[in-house]
Amino acid sequence: VYIGKNQESTRCNVHMLKAERLEIIKELSKESEIVTWDRLMEQLDASKATVFRDIDELEKTGIVKKTRGGVIFCGNEENREPSDKLRNHINPTAKVKIATAAISLIKDHDFLMLDSGSTVTELARRLHKNLHLGVATYALSVAMALMDSENTDVYLVGGQVRKHFAACHGYLAEKMMAEFHATTCFLGADAVSAEEGITGYNSMDVSLKRIMIERSEKVVLLADHSKFKNKAFMHITPIDSIDVVVTDEEIEDQYIDALKEKNIKVIKAY
Repeated sequence: VYIGKNQESTRCNVHMLKAERLEIIKELSKESEIVTWDRLMEQLDASKATVFRDIDELEKTGIVKKTRGGVIFCGNEENREPSDKLRNHINPTAKVKIATAAISLIKDHDFLMLDSGSTVTELARRLHKNLHLGVATYALSVAMALMDSENTDVYLVGGQVRKHFAACHGYLAEKMMAEFHATTCFLGADAVSAEEGITGYNSMDVSLKRIMIERSEKVVLLADHSKFKNKAFMHITPIDSIDVVVTDEEIEDQYIDALKEKNIKVIKAY
C-alpha cells in the first residue's frame, strides 16, 4: 500500500498526539491517585473511546488500573501506602464478598477488635443490627459505620488522628487498646505471604495491630487476592499468628495451599 507524504505526515502526527496523551496521563499521577474518566477526557481533549485505548495500553505496563469511575495510578516506583480514598476504589466487589462471608464468624455477645482499612470497614457496615456486640477500634470509619447500631457498644481508641487515613495512632491509642480482651480480632493487610507473614507500608499502626492480635482469642485476616501479590517493607506479624483468612474467589491455589500448610483455615468468598 502506497502512503503519500501527506498521509505519512498525518500518521506521524497521530502517533505524536498519542505519545503526548500518554505523557499527560503519567503526569496526572503526580497530582492525584485517582482520576475520573470525565477529567481524563477534558485534560486530553479526546473521546472516551480514545482515552480507553490509551488507558488499556498503560494498564498493561502496570501504571494504572481501570475502575468504574476512572483510573487508579498504581505504577509509582516508591513503595508507598495507599490513602483511604484509594483503598476504597481497589477491588470493591471482592471486599463486599469478603465482608459478607466474615459475618458468619461473629456470634451474639462477642467482643470484637476491628482494624482500620476498607475491607474491615465494609464488615462493620454489614454487621447484623440484632447482634449484641462490643467493638473496639482505632478506625474512625469503623466507628462511624456502627454509629446507628443500637445493640453495639463502640469503643473508639483515641490518640493522634492520622490525616488522610481516618485512624488514631500512638501511645494513647496503644495504651487504651491493651485494656480490652476480644473474642475475635479482624485484621486488614497491605501484603500477605506465608513466608513473610503480614506486612504493611506504615509503621504507625504496627504496635496497635500486634496488641489486637495478642488480646484476641481468634485472629481473622480479611484480604482480597491482590494482597497476596503485594510486597510491603514493614513486618507486622508471622503468618502463624492468624487463625482464619477470608479472601475472594480470584485467589490462586498456590497461596491457599501455602496457608493450609501453616494450619490456617481459608474461607473463599463467592
